[in-house]
Amino acid sequence: MDSNKKPVTEAEERLQTVISELDTTIGDLLDKADFVLMELMEAAAVRADDMPDDKDDKLSRVNRLAEIACDYLTQASITLMCLIERENWAYTKKEDK
Repeated sequence: MDSNKKPVTEAEERLQTVISELDTTIGDLLDKADFVLMELMEAAAVRADDMPDDKDDKLSRVNRLAEIACDYLTQASITLMCLIERENWAYTKKEDK
């Protein structure tokens, strides 16, 4: 073992795990939501030459995209809350010992 390397503490390991989960899980969900919101903005753009049927199709697409974005944001929020609860529980359990 390299003598210059400091042993990793349990707290540092937990922090790395949390950061990894934030980056992968929540970051992925937020990236997906961002993509869908960009699509929604493009779909919501009304052009002067749009026909009434085109506007109905666009409105339907905008509604679907809004629902998808909302689902991704809800999943990210729930995942974050679960992560916070898990870490609070682990911290409280450790403090009780």
